[in-house]
Amino acid sequence: MKPVTLAILVAAALQSTACLQKDTTSTIHLRQDGSFDWVVLQQNVRSDESDEAARLTEERAYVDDLNGGEHNAGAGLLALGANDVRVRWLRDRRPYAVMGDARFD
Repeated sequence: MKPVTLAILVAAALQSTACLQKDTTSTIHLRQDGSFDWVVLQQNVRSDESDEAARLTEERAYVDDLNGGEHNAGAGLLALGANDVRVRWLRDRRPYAVMGDARFD
């Protein structure tokens, strides 16, 4: 990568102050055998970007990641060793709501 391109990318990343806002609730349901289900609810997901085009781009990336099977909560649960991770839409329009749930043996 050329130094000029790298500098532009770093500058753009530093200037990007907007991010997705969301309310996240995490609940663990423990079974008697020591296994458990971990449920992560993300609701009121929306961009706080003031520019409408940038806001729509940021939210579209969230939607595309979820539809492509690359949701951050699901990936985090898998990284912790979960089995049977499921992530599904509860509300597929702004403000979005998503629930992820995973089983740990």
